[in-house]
Amino acid sequence: MKKILNKILIIICMISLFIPVAGVKNAKAEDVGTISISVDKTELEKGETVRITVSLNSSVPISDVMFEIRYDNKVFENSSYAGIINIDVDGPQEGFTTYQASYEFKVISVPGNNSSSFIIENLQAIEIIKDEEGKENYKEVSFGLNNSTVRVIDHKASSNANLASINLSTGYLWPEFNPNTTVYAVGLDYSITSLNMTAIAQDGAAKVTFDSSLLKDLKVGQTDVKITVTAENGATKTYLLQVVRYDKKAEPESQTNPPTEPQTTPNTLSVTISGKQYNIMRDISRVPLPSGFELSVERYSESDVGVAVNNTTKLTLMYLTDNDGNADFFIYDKAKNTFSKYVTLTDTQLEYVLLTPDKLLENTKSVKLDINGVNVTTYVSDDVADIYFFYAMNGKGEKNWYGYDAKEGTIQRMYTSGGNVNVPAESDESEELSDLKLQNSKLQREVASLKGSKKATYRLIAAIVLAVLCFALAGIVFYMSAKNKKKEEEYNDLVDSSIAIKKQLDETLELVAATDEKFRKEREAEEKEAEIQSRIEREEQEEKSISDDVLKSEIDKALEKLSSANREDAVNIKFNMDDDLFK
Repeated sequence: MKKILNKILIIICMISLFIPVAGVKNAKAEDVGTISISVDKTELEKGETVRITVSLNSSVPISDVMFEIRYDNKVFENSSYAGIINIDVDGPQEGFTTYQASYEFKVISVPGNNSSSFIIENLQAIEIIKDEEGKENYKEVSFGLNNSTVRVIDHKASSNANLASINLSTGYLWPEFNPNTTVYAVGLDYSITSLNMTAIAQDGAAKVTFDSSLLKDLKVGQTDVKITVTAENGATKTYLLQVVRYDKKAEPESQTNPPTEPQTTPNTLSVTISGKQYNIMRDISRVPLPSGFELSVERYSESDVGVAVNNTTKLTLMYLTDNDGNADFFIYDKAKNTFSKYVTLTDTQLEYVLLTPDKLLENTKSVKLDINGVNVTTYVSDDVADIYFFYAMNGKGEKNWYGYDAKEGTIQRMYTSGGNVNVPAESDESEELSDLKLQNSKLQREVASLKGSKKATYRLIAAIVLAVLCFALAGIVFYMSAKNKKKEEEYNDLVDSSIAIKKQLDETLELVAATDEKFRKEREAEEKEAEIQSRIEREEQEEKSISDDVLKSEIDKALEKLSSANREDAVNIKFNMDDDLFK
């Protein structure tokens, strides 16, 4: 019955809009919310669909609402409606504050101005009002209306800038074509001097351009050809084709007993290294390359293989996998037709590529050694203690023998004379001086570790003293190294001086240690004193209403929890607190 009365009220309100009342001026009711139309696409072309959503949000409970959504049925088509959607919502007993509904339309034509709208009209809404006694009354209310307009066109420009294919008159495109892969390579025999290429876009409206003259009279080496695809809407995408014409002397030749015997099948290319078989991955376009390397193509066993090339070091890497599924880069020496695992060793800011030496050092034996976390094949000699030699290439592409000092943990470049390796000459210094230098180095590291302390004043003084002593020690060491042929008496004097300096260094170390201990105790005392003060202040703030006797009792309990080492200071603080309390 109530719903029927609400409908009658709405009808009466609608009729009243068309019956003028003499002497009464129509007043617009205040908006209690909004009714909005939103679309999932703001630009449409003929044949596409659009979904519209109408949403109501009210600040007061609504009993009933009726309105229309009007649209151009010559532009939009929905089999259930013909230009008007009548919406009539009956709310629950307590009313409602939100409402939402969606409708889907298909674009069947394009309007003359390329614009069409969905409009809300003939809105009538009733608010539920309860008086002080809980009796329900009804009042007509209004909403703010938000319509929606879309752009309708015959055709929307495509953003597709992908290629559909790359076709070559000769050679093998590597890797196999994929629209999402943008870098390709092709290897050509020396006898081929030109290449014809066609590139087709996925979208017929897109344009494909490249410089075809670069494919005529090909030079030996690599020629880069950029293929640019311009989509209908102006978006562009660039593909790169690396054309490699091999040198005549680089073409495969018959070899007697080569170090590795490649075997090919239609889809695989395998090689045996040190008795173990590996498969060569021909397509490495999706394999992360080592730093400094670029993707290229190499002719191997009459097949084109993807390789990583470093233009500075002139290294060529191939990606090999074993039968267990392990994969890694290997250095490929084309001149020798050999492979060796690509391993790098980093020392501070320098990086070395470990190589297999062409000629081993005389009077040395091979030893595996862990250097900075890398398992390195090194060579040791009985004549040089604690030095491990290895052959490597630096970042400039220079190949050298290097020595790793296991005692000091440093790497130094060496040089060879014939089959022997030369290292810096050892000095004639005594064992006392050698030990003294080691202790001096240790002291320097310890002093450096103290720089971050808050109490750095005394440590800085100690560091300065150490620095002066170190300079003096360095002068003595240098003097002894340069004058090692002087008389024994002078040598002994220098040794005595070194021992005296060692004693001074020991004393300085003790001073630093004592200073650290003093600062530690001071910090502990300050922290404990601050803890006592903090606790007392908290007790004062939380227990202001407690009597003086109770407060003193609480302080006594807190003091009992403190360490015995600081009890005397804590008792003094208590006595001071007692004086303040009874003043």
